[in-house]
Order: sequence, then C-alpha cells, then structure tokens
Amino acid sequence: MQRRVVAGQEVEAWLDLLAAETPETGASAAAALVAACGAALVASVARRTARRAPDAAERLDVVAREADEARSVVLGLADRDAAAYHRTLEAYRLPQDSDEDRRERLRALQAALQELLEIQLDLARRSAYLLGLAEEVTADADANAVADGLGAAAALYAATLASVANAEVNAFAILDEERREELRSTCRALTERAGTILEGTQARFRERLSE
Repeated sequence: MQRRVVAGQEVEAWLDLLAAETPETGASAAAALVAACGAALVASVARRTARRAPDAAERLDVVAREADEARSVVLGLADRDAAAYHRTLEAYRLPQDSDEDRRERLRALQAALQELLEIQLDLARRSAYLLGLAEEVTADADANAVADGLGAAAALYAATLASVANAEVNAFAILDEERREELRSTCRALTERAGTILEGTQARFRERLSE
C-alpha cells in the first residue's frame, strides 16, 4: 500500500513528532495542518458542486482555486511559527548579568513574541476566512457533498480556535498594556466570528438535508 505523505513527511511519523515531549510541533503545527485539510475540503465541495450547478460554476471555481492556494500558505505558517518560537527561546536564554544585558534580553524577547503573535494571528485570520468559504460552499452543495462542507467548517473552526489559543497565551507576556489589550480584543473577535460562521454552516447543512 502506498504511504500517505503530508508536507514531505509520512502521516504516522508526523503524528509521532506531534505526540513527543518537545513543544516545537505543537498546536500551531496541528492548526496549520487541520486548516489545510479544511481548505482542501472546501475546494473539493466547490468543484463537485460546480459540475451540477452551472449557474454558480464561475464563483465556485474561484473559491476552489483560492482554497487550493491557501493550503501551501497555511502550511508555510507552521514552519514560520516554529522558527519564531525558537527565536523566542533564544531570547529567554540571553544573559542577564548586567542591566544592559537585561535590557537587551527584554528587547529581544518582546520582538520575538510580537513576531510569533503576528504569525499565530495570521493563521487564525486565514482559517476564519476559509471557514467563511466553507459556509458558502455548504449553502450551495448538493446532498453528496454537503457533509464535506460541514466537515471543512469544523476543521477550520478548530484551526481558528487553536491559533487564537496560542496567541492568547503569548499575549500575556507582552509588556505594553495597550498592545496586550489590542491582542486580546483581536482574539475575542476572531473567536466570536468563527463561532458565528460555524453556526451558520450548521444551519446551511440542515437546510440542504431538509430539501
């Protein structure tokens, strides 16, 4: 049987790495992979529906291509997150022998955290956007594809929440109070938006089943 591969790694090997004690392949990596799976399902539903809905085919083709392009982007964010996380660890390990050392360590740490947060929020925003596409294709999907539409939404909702959770944890270490509150507000807004879209997708799913 042919082995399954995800981003150049066998699925089982990647899951073993995710289950290890080291935090590098943590929730951000899982969120990125789940978001990529959700995007793939969005594209699938769009293409399958377009064959039976010629009036909507042009828009569905756009959605499918957009979802295709999103897969590599979100997987790339996992690599960027890991690199930024390592820079954060390196900043924590900087010497604290003098006041100047401590100031430099603090500056490096805050810069690394800001970078990490931007990556995590980028993944959350992209996942939430794709979640909206999942609702759109579910509303148009025929009975043979509607379950995949809701499955895509569920995956993208999970990816959004996981990314937001990482950002919320790291926001606690931001010293600038105004920036910290801005980050918390963004996290709340993304969580609420994702929840609303998921509920809408579930409603679209039930509507299609009742037709």
